[in-house]
Amino acid sequence: MGNLKRYIAAGLMLLSVLIVGCSRLPNGGPPSGNLGPTLTPLVLPSVTPILPTETPFPEPLSPQRVRWGTGEGFPPGICLDTCNAKFIAWADLKPELEAKLLPLVGQVPAGSKLNLILADSARAIYIVRVVAPNGAQFADVWLGGDPLAGWVWDGLIRVGPSVAPVQVWAVVQRYSDNTYRRVR
Repeated sequence: MGNLKRYIAAGLMLLSVLIVGCSRLPNGGPPSGNLGPTLTPLVLPSVTPILPTETPFPEPLSPQRVRWGTGEGFPPGICLDTCNAKFIAWADLKPELEAKLLPLVGQVPAGSKLNLILADSARAIYIVRVVAPNGAQFADVWLGGDPLAGWVWDGLIRVGPSVAPVQVWAVVQRYSDNTYRRVR
């Protein structure tokens, strides 16, 4: 406690010397009364922060809702959030889903692929089927609609067996950084 008092006293003394020593009259001379030596205040050069210009700040990560594009007049693929926003064609979507979605579903064997099947050309209905490495087609991927709730659109992705009765093994959400996270 004694050292703390000494440090405080020394700090106050130094502060008073700086205040008195740095004060000057408007004519630039020392104040009257000769209060001690005059110190010239230290002026630091202005520092401009260097910000990276090549790399913009990343956009905040946000969940995206997907919608199968054929029902909105697009070719096979998905619209993100609304069909006025970004569209991902099947050729780009297929490898993304195979690499990032299928590994999230424990019932899907490693190395499985997706197969796009045209079920009804008049209504542009497609089936996204999961094919095991041995060639067996055993599950479907539903993009945006909930097969357990009358196909109501909620923007989530579901994976389940391709035989009746409909089951959902996993419900997955797509994110703005092109990742997929399991919701249920």
